[in-house]
Amino acid sequence: TQRIVCSSGSFDFHRDGAGHAWLGLDNRVLRFDRVAAVSSPKATVQALLLAHFGTDMALSHASVADKAQWLTPALQQRLNRWLARPPSPNEAPDLNGDPFTDSQEPPLAFDLAAVRLHGSAAEVTVRFEFEGDHSRRPVVAMTRDVVMHLGRAAGGWRIDDIRYADGSRLSQLLDR
Repeated sequence: TQRIVCSSGSFDFHRDGAGHAWLGLDNRVLRFDRVAAVSSPKATVQALLLAHFGTDMALSHASVADKAQWLTPALQQRLNRWLARPPSPNEAPDLNGDPFTDSQEPPLAFDLAAVRLHGSAAEVTVRFEFEGDHSRRPVVAMTRDVVMHLGRAAGGWRIDDIRYADGSRLSQLLDR
């Protein structure tokens, strides 16, 4: 157990033999996993999402540039082309919300649920948890899966596309 004490309280992280750290916070138990230092599809997605959640999560040319190390050049170009188009005052955009979480509201948590390798390609399923229905007892959190598609490049694994729960892909939405 490792205790961290600050002016707002004391936090105990409990470590197990498998390398996980556990923390109880606000009636939830959070598990932290150590990610390998070498590039892997899972490490790439986790690093992107942690960086993304550390910002206002807005989509802009600057935010795309900040995520360049985790995105393929092709995805960066698509995002920047989409951002350069003037918005239509009469229609809702095809990309309506955060493209990395497929939501207009920030998730409460995420879990890297599955990783599938296919040679130089990979899929990482991310399960996002959103605030649940408070009219029900107990409150049931809502989840949504998003599949990040990655390709292996000289610099490591990079996200090339995202498939949403409804079957649509980020690349399709950006190319409309």
